[in-house]
Amino acid sequence: MGIGERARLVAWLALTVLAWGGVADAQPPCRRECEAAQRDASGCCPTLPAARRPAATAAPAAASALIADAKEARHRHDWARAAALYKQGCDAGIAVSCDGMGDTYAGLGGLPKDPARAAAFYKQSCDGGSLLGCADLGDAYAYGFGVAKDESQAVLLAKKACDGGELDGCTVLGNLYMRGIGVPKDASRGAALFNQACDGGNPSGCTRLGQASQEGLGVAKDDSRAATLFKRGCDGDVPLACDHLGSLYAGGAGVTKDVAHAAALYKDACDVGYLWGCSHLGWTYTVGAAAGSGYAGIAKDDIRAAALFKQACDGGALDGCVRLGGVYLNGTGVTKDEIRAAALFKQACDGNLGWGCGQLGLVYQKAADDVHATPLFKQACDRGDVASCNQLGTSYRDGKGVVKDDIQAVALFKKACTSGNVNACAQLGWMTEQGRGVTADKAAAIALFRQACTGNDSYGCTQLTRLGETR
Repeated sequence: MGIGERARLVAWLALTVLAWGGVADAQPPCRRECEAAQRDASGCCPTLPAARRPAATAAPAAASALIADAKEARHRHDWARAAALYKQGCDAGIAVSCDGMGDTYAGLGGLPKDPARAAAFYKQSCDGGSLLGCADLGDAYAYGFGVAKDESQAVLLAKKACDGGELDGCTVLGNLYMRGIGVPKDASRGAALFNQACDGGNPSGCTRLGQASQEGLGVAKDDSRAATLFKRGCDGDVPLACDHLGSLYAGGAGVTKDVAHAAALYKDACDVGYLWGCSHLGWTYTVGAAAGSGYAGIAKDDIRAAALFKQACDGGALDGCVRLGGVYLNGTGVTKDEIRAAALFKQACDGNLGWGCGQLGLVYQKAADDVHATPLFKQACDRGDVASCNQLGTSYRDGKGVVKDDIQAVALFKKACTSGNVNACAQLGWMTEQGRGVTADKAAAIALFRQACTGNDSYGCTQLTRLGETR
């Protein structure tokens, strides 16, 4: 045998070893996954015809390179290349690449969203042995994303992933405990799972722990710690983290206020398809460098703002719909259209966003239709819109759309004031001064007016002046 023929034979043998995963042999490996009655004398199952054999998976080195290339493309925000690499890997039987395909159809980088296909790829990934796929499939079941909502299955899959060492699974499981989805609500346990994931280097875990720190859920409220955790998440390509970090910089909470940096972070989030980032970026252009806005360095651009709100709303971010409604209501950057504004507020309200219900209530209130306005304020308040709790308080105080009830009004003003609505503090101060729904107490009323005034509420400041008090 010549050298060339020997070389070709060695190459052929090497390929045979790679294909069958064992020594070079003319026979395929013994299969034992059939019924006993189907096995031959050696105990092996019949060989599958070529068309029915499982697709060969990529060689380990090739698979690792493909996964690394997709990760790098994703980090560079080259979403088209990332999607192509995920498809190549998934077609080659790389389970984790199928999870990447799921991310693609979940709206990765603003690519067309198809929840059903996303969930199907997450299932394929999980069934193929990727715990990351199981974690994402669990998240899909938790919210009914592309599959029928199934909270028990969500918990089962998230726990399987977390127990198996997949930190994304711990993050998903932590979120289930935070929200009480499929398990008893337990913020402390949720935060502990986020911490476990974050300590292991999981950017999503750091992001969720940042949210818990920002809101004081399961851990001490700490904006500075939240900022540090959001930065870790943002550096790890989690757009939610970039958006939240932007909000901290916009308000100067836990960090030095820097609106230009906030806008850059919002843009990072928006550019990768996180639509709330687009909505928040639009807000910076709405406010711009207006006097007292605190947004110096950002050029006001109502037209660009409207386009960003529309982008967010069209993609399903209801926050964007409410902001776009406000644009049409006031005619800033678009032709004024109150009917379209009301329709956008309704769209957000119907989507369970309390803020949308509250804004729709204000439209009815402006039209002197308290019968429709007040129930909307209640819907909004029940869904966490603090400003609407204040509005509902005034409805009960004045008997608009409901039977007058000072005790209920005081309770609503107190709820809103405690949650940070300074006008509600001023309204509560007036009720306290007058002794309506609460024992009259002038000193307590003054303290509430001062609290409101310190928060730049003009009504609170006016009441202090009326009472001869310094601001």
